[in-house]
Amino acid sequence: MADVRPRLRPLGLFPVEVDGQNLICIRDPSGLTERVGYFPRPAALAAVLCDGSRTLAEVAAEVGRRSGLDVESAHIAQLVAQLDDGLFLEGPRLEAHRGEVLAAFRASPVRTASHAGGAYVAEPDKLRAALTRWSADVASEPSPPLLRAEPGRPALLVSPHIDYHRGFRTYARGWRSVPRDGFDLIVILGTDHNGTAWPFTLTRKSYATPLGQLRTEVALVDELVARLPHHADGLFADELHHRCEHSIELQAVWLAHIFGDTPAPVLPILCGSLHASVERGESPSADARISHLLGALRAAITDRRVLIVAGADLAHVGPRFGDGPMGAADRLRVEEDDRKALAASAARDAEGFFRAIASIRDRNRICGLAPMYHALALAGRDGPAGTVIAYDQCPADDASTSFVSIATLAL
Repeated sequence: MADVRPRLRPLGLFPVEVDGQNLICIRDPSGLTERVGYFPRPAALAAVLCDGSRTLAEVAAEVGRRSGLDVESAHIAQLVAQLDDGLFLEGPRLEAHRGEVLAAFRASPVRTASHAGGAYVAEPDKLRAALTRWSADVASEPSPPLLRAEPGRPALLVSPHIDYHRGFRTYARGWRSVPRDGFDLIVILGTDHNGTAWPFTLTRKSYATPLGQLRTEVALVDELVARLPHHADGLFADELHHRCEHSIELQAVWLAHIFGDTPAPVLPILCGSLHASVERGESPSADARISHLLGALRAAITDRRVLIVAGADLAHVGPRFGDGPMGAADRLRVEEDDRKALAASAARDAEGFFRAIASIRDRNRICGLAPMYHALALAGRDGPAGTVIAYDQCPADDASTSFVSIATLAL
């Protein structure tokens, strides 16, 4: 055990209060495990320090140095056993489980609606009634322009991926701009919240929803793979992330609601982080993997009437995300930052949108950066300016001192 160097895998960590105790919750956004851990802060610190570079003794020493507590290697060993049992650590137990889950996913004829019954109601009649009611709630507001696509000039909708109960008005305001016909293909770009080594992750799975199935155009997936032979393995390396990712699923539900039984075929693409580009202050287009995929996709769809949907939230700020409480002045500052990025988006300026975020080093944690950038790059500069249909800041904790900003925009 002396040489064991445990490594925590990518997980979601956030502060919570349970029975009056301030704890850190650890959970798996990828859905590989449904276990949730609640740890005192020193234990959570120890878990984070398990990054594969430290022995148990070194983790214990570092926790002791930072906390002032008397921590022994045996304490860390107990914690590591708990983390491993919960499938929170990289290692043989996790790999065996991941293999089983991946085999089941690939054997399934479709990508099932993993958030039905959780993030939204699973019963089709109740779900359709809710979507209809939300649309009716904003029906008296001025109607946004209807999206129209022409060959070589895609239409674009930026829609949130926040849960429906917080963002339903913003969703409904944006989806009013999508007509029932006029599209040969729908490209859905969603944030990959689980992280990935590649900027794009494809799947041949069709997306099932309680309101019907969105058929993935497998021939187009295969064409992209053929156009990108050197990237083929990377494009599917994290395909399992499609299984539980909500950023595409929440768009798929609205598409099934609007298009009914005859939706256009779709191309679902999960988008990895552009954090490295932000850190370098360098356009994402400098990454050959990005420029090659976008170029191949642009060439493959040039003769089609395409709707691009970017499932994208904006800022994530406040104590829930590691900041101090957000007051009125902070809200105004975040909105100003958001509006600058949205103005560049409405001007069809992918690089300007990226620069607006990179110039402040993404201090607001824009988790829709990648799908919005790629969507704007695909939509191109040619065409009329877009419309910011709605903007909102949604509470992210009970005290409303943390929030997520969202918007919907149509080109």
